[in-house]
Amino acid sequence: MAPSIAAMRVLAAALLALWTPVAALAQSPLAAEVRALATRYHLDPARIDTLRTAMTQAAERDSHLDNLLGVAEIAFLYGDIRAKTPEEKLEAYEQGRQAGQRAAAPPDRCANRVDDHRNAHDGLQDPQI
Repeated sequence: MAPSIAAMRVLAAALLALWTPVAALAQSPLAAEVRALATRYHLDPARIDTLRTAMTQAAERDSHLDNLLGVAEIAFLYGDIRAKTPEEKLEAYEQGRQAGQRAAAPPDRCANRVDDHRNAHDGLQDPQI
């Protein structure tokens, strides 16, 4: 017997209710603050400077996805709002671009497996899975 739509909705709601607290715990507090600042930066523009420094240091210590995305977001805000010269803007945007690229890149172990499969397909070596 196929599950009803109502049963599937209940299951989806239950999974969402269970997942939300777990996702909130995994989120970087600094990254969450950066996201909140995006809508109220005008209240304390200097906070952008402080968060940019803190977020950069956090990403250097732990390159977790949230930290990298936080750097990308705060770098954009800094470049858009706080940078005083075109050079400062470009530097901030470049920092954000690099953080975004690192966030979008697959983890090393996955990248190695993809390369192994490509090489095996090309007949260059056996895959190491």
